[in-house]
Amino acid sequence: MEYSFTDKRYCISFANEQGDTKQLVYCIADTPVAALWMDRVRSVKSKPNCHVFGNQWATYIPTLEKIDALWKIMKRLVDETNSGEFIKVDFIDMPEQFDHTIDQQPLLNFLHYEFHRFEESVAGQTKTYDPLIQLNVEIHKLEQLVKTYKLNQSVDKSLLACGFFLTAGHMDTVAIPSDLYLPWWNHSIQFGDLVLGYHTVGKNIQHCYQDNDIDLIKAGFLRPQKELGNEVLLMFPATYNPGSAEHQCGRIKQWVKDNQLESYVDMTLPENNVASMPLVGRIEGTYTREEISNLFENYKVADAELIE
Repeated sequence: MEYSFTDKRYCISFANEQGDTKQLVYCIADTPVAALWMDRVRSVKSKPNCHVFGNQWATYIPTLEKIDALWKIMKRLVDETNSGEFIKVDFIDMPEQFDHTIDQQPLLNFLHYEFHRFEESVAGQTKTYDPLIQLNVEIHKLEQLVKTYKLNQSVDKSLLACGFFLTAGHMDTVAIPSDLYLPWWNHSIQFGDLVLGYHTVGKNIQHCYQDNDIDLIKAGFLRPQKELGNEVLLMFPATYNPGSAEHQCGRIKQWVKDNQLESYVDMTLPENNVASMPLVGRIEGTYTREEISNLFENYKVADAELIE
């Protein structure tokens, strides 16, 4: 799909622990989804206490040491959850060490399910600290690092990505018109794309397909995105394949059929015929993969401004 762009910019500022700053600038796409997204940005930025939500995430070029370090963070969060000091949940079992010789995706699916189940059960309640929210962030980071590492352990195969959203203390979302899912939610992402964030507790059909999470669907926990917020993903994939999202839609439908999930998933709904996220902006300037990886590993998003 060919896109046109507006004269508006989204300027994302990063900072490291030493106080050094960097910035990425994106031109905003001229699409109905980007227009709705900008409305959400304007809304949250108009609030006096607007800030970047603390549980942002990023992926970078992986190593075994980085994977092991991330696992230790996840284990600490599970231990905090099990302590009962912050929230009350059933005991969650997680090994002390990451075993590189086995497929950990079933365990990650289970941990994500525990997060999803608990967060829906306490929706709307005020919590001082919830380790499961950060655990969910780390799960997605680990999934991507492990997948990338297994894919030939190659720098060129790494998906570099960062996700964040602005908040003023409450969710600021709007319902997605059903006629917008197609074709906007099947954008084939290229290096430097700014896409709409999922901003939904749980997994949609694309996520379940990627994780082979059949049990979640059978348990009735499929959650297609129904609302749109200001969350964005900064995407830097290794390759660009035009039409890849449409192709994956076909593979998802076949996966549903092969696993006899038709009675659990209504594949006639537009929100279940998605394999990507909508484009909202495209990066200005030229960056190498190593520059982006270093940025995402060593810096965090500090602020974001819509320039109109």
